[in-house]
Amino acid sequence: MEKSKVKELVQDWPPSPGGAFGRGYVAPQDIDVPVAEVGAVVNESVACKCFYMGQAHTFDLLISDKETAETVANVIRQHLGETLMAIGELEVELKEAQPQG
Repeated sequence: MEKSKVKELVQDWPPSPGGAFGRGYVAPQDIDVPVAEVGAVVNESVACKCFYMGQAHTFDLLISDKETAETVANVIRQHLGETLMAIGELEVELKEAQPQG
């Protein structure tokens, strides 16, 4: 098994908040916000919902492949309530690539 930190597996770390924004929207200025929820993995993207100043924000973590994204999502689900910054430091065990042939 190979180990990597979550932030090493995300294509653009640190992630930026995304989604539709209403009037008076204030985005978190860093990733020191707790993760409240992890959505379903779509393609290679893991959506993490965080709350900042009472507003929901989504951070999409783009991973290289769906299997790794599923593994990262499961690790994050075990650490809900921790900040996105702390989650980036978590180690994830990955299956080693199987030889082709």
